[in-house]
Amino acid sequence: MQIHKDHLKLHFIVMLNSFLPLILDKIKLEYEIIVFYRMFAAFMILGAYLYIRKEKFIQPTKEVIILLLSGLLVAAYWSFLLLSVKVGNVSVALVGMATTSLWISFIEPAFFNTKTKPFQSLIGINAIIAVYVIFQSDFEYSRGLLFGIIGSFFSALLTIISSQLSKKYKPMVVTFYQMLGGWIGMTVFLLIYANFIHVEKLQMKPSWSDVGLILGLAFVFSIYAYSIFIEIIKTLSAFTVSLVNNLTPVYGIIFALILTEDGKTMTNGFIAGTLMLLFSVFSYPILIYYLNKYQMQKEKNKN
Repeated sequence: MQIHKDHLKLHFIVMLNSFLPLILDKIKLEYEIIVFYRMFAAFMILGAYLYIRKEKFIQPTKEVIILLLSGLLVAAYWSFLLLSVKVGNVSVALVGMATTSLWISFIEPAFFNTKTKPFQSLIGINAIIAVYVIFQSDFEYSRGLLFGIIGSFFSALLTIISSQLSKKYKPMVVTFYQMLGGWIGMTVFLLIYANFIHVEKLQMKPSWSDVGLILGLAFVFSIYAYSIFIEIIKTLSAFTVSLVNNLTPVYGIIFALILTEDGKTMTNGFIAGTLMLLFSVFSYPILIYYLNKYQMQKEKNKN
């Protein structure tokens, strides 16, 4: 029964996350400043919440370092997602996000020392061809798609690592340390960026509308949605979570086409490549299901 509840929670979070790129597109600050403020607000709010609830913070230094370092993956994922939105558009970012489960299907065997199934390579090749088709179609936002795909790689790593961390610690505690670690990482990045890379002064002061949107991101996505996500992956596998997450671009692109003018920038090559990419994403679980069913039947016949 709990698994069914977790599935419902996951689908709700997916629906919620499909609006994320649309919201990010409305914030006028640079991507690194948005991530910096978002993570700062999230860990401060969570820290106050955990203190009031008298939750125990993790003491062993080694454990804290692991959690803080995993926060760098959160910062990297959000940064590339924002870059994808800013350089491309909402729909492009969502297509890039759809590749997370494909990344997991190749990364997860390395973590758990399992063999890669032959059809995974075929699906991966199809996905690569799909991306190639998009890039060769004179599509205006190819760089945005590339950033989205890179971001999905960090998302895949984060999903796998968080699935392990969630079995040892409470979701809110994991989220707190990851937000803190990500904020520290972004602070160091901004210091280096401002002093050695970006010659112009960074615009750090947000407008009131930006403040409202960033606080909304911190409450709704960084704390509520992400903590629910950490809780869910205690019972659901990393791949199952990422698979349902693949509905995010489907919902998001529909919302983007309705609420924005993204449809005007889509070439035939982009549409064809996107369909090929989504085929790779959704065909994987079907093949896994029938393969497992076949192996179970084979074992049953032996007995």
